[in-house]
Amino acid sequence: MALWGNKDSVYSAGTIAVDAFTGIGTGAVGVVTWTSAGIATGDILSLGTGGASGQGVISGFTSTTISVASTAGFVAGFTTTPLAYNISQQPIYTLGDYSYHNDNDTDGTFKDFSVTASATTTAGVGTDIIPVVVGSLDVIVGDAIVNGGSNVVISTIGATTVSLASTISVGIDTGDTVAFRRKTGGYFKDVFGVDRLEVAVAAGTTVDGKNAAYAVAHQGWVGIQTYIDCHGKLRVKSEVLVAGGILTTTDAGDDARFPDS
Repeated sequence: MALWGNKDSVYSAGTIAVDAFTGIGTGAVGVVTWTSAGIATGDILSLGTGGASGQGVISGFTSTTISVASTAGFVAGFTTTPLAYNISQQPIYTLGDYSYHNDNDTDGTFKDFSVTASATTTAGVGTDIIPVVVGSLDVIVGDAIVNGGSNVVISTIGATTVSLASTISVGIDTGDTVAFRRKTGGYFKDVFGVDRLEVAVAAGTTVDGKNAAYAVAHQGWVGIQTYIDCHGKLRVKSEVLVAGGILTTTDAGDDARFPDS
């Protein structure tokens, strides 16, 4: 059993249903016979899209089932409904590092930051354009206005209006106070197999106004941690866990962070 390999994705076809108590997964729609899928004991089963339901080390398999050594790496209360999955050769030891556990992942939350403005005219229910002059106020795309108790995200800021990603549910009158909120915090940490093509693309990719947010020092198995700072900007920390060549032909579904082109 190797400690790691160079395949970001060994197999991911179809869906799999994992029993939370026995650690046995049964292949569902679209899965071929496991024994001909190229997997091996010691590979990592990441359950759910993007591994959202956690991970386990494969300890054995038959033509129709896969067993994991422990279900401790899966998130609390995950469902046995068939889910998307990926089997990779990421380092086994990362499953023993609780900072990578999906139970730790949280979304950023919108918070008041004491910035308000006055509506210059009316805005009716169902509109997504708010007549308000932001000017020199500390308001950025991605912030939200508070409307009907909900956070409605700002998609564009103009000279005399802000446009929203969705419509408002409560009308705004001339002179009404428009309060702004900003998303901060959150926590995400996971392991990615980053090949040489993804390294090159990430070096020139801009995310939330930060140049090369996902730039990494070397191809290989890389730990990525993200959060949103008090200015509403995405912050990314990376650590090369294993420097080495990841096969470009075994890319997992991680293009949102590490596109191939």
